[in-house]
Amino acid sequence: MMLIKTFISTLIISIILLSTPLEAQERTMPQAKSIDEEYSLKAVFSLNFARLTQWPYSANTNITFCIMGNTSMLDAFKLIEYKKINTKKVKLKIISRDKDIMNCQVLFISGLSHSKIRKLYSYARDYPILTISEAEDISRSGAIINFIQNGDKIRFQINLNYARQAGLKLSSRLLKLALIAE
Repeated sequence: MMLIKTFISTLIISIILLSTPLEAQERTMPQAKSIDEEYSLKAVFSLNFARLTQWPYSANTNITFCIMGNTSMLDAFKLIEYKKINTKKVKLKIISRDKDIMNCQVLFISGLSHSKIRKLYSYARDYPILTISEAEDISRSGAIINFIQNGDKIRFQINLNYARQAGLKLSSRLLKLALIAE
């Protein structure tokens, strides 16, 4: 009887130990894939946002897309690197200091605290920088454009006041697709 209990206990522990890594992989793999797909979509959207934005000056040779915070999305944004916006190439840059945002035409911040994000976007509004966030609501981010999840779809909000303050003009084609917040 004791031998059977030991055998059953060993069998149960073995099954648990062997099945846990597989279950963990099944739970994380689809999620990781959807995050990559989500950021790839956001990168392409961001490229199109920039194409539909008019800056008050002409950038020299590149349009610099800066990423701050969650740099795991960099691989997804590499999809748009060297693409063209009119005659200018897209250049990606990871930044970590507040003062580095002055060298950006597009600023995407992810994974920082709401207070830090609001501070950065508030600072950026004094410059012609297209700011993009992914907060729950644009009023919490302070960005010009904000991605939101609507069921299984990604939508975006635009704050026209922030765009005007930054000296940016957004195309009417872009505004027709957005949820407008003023």
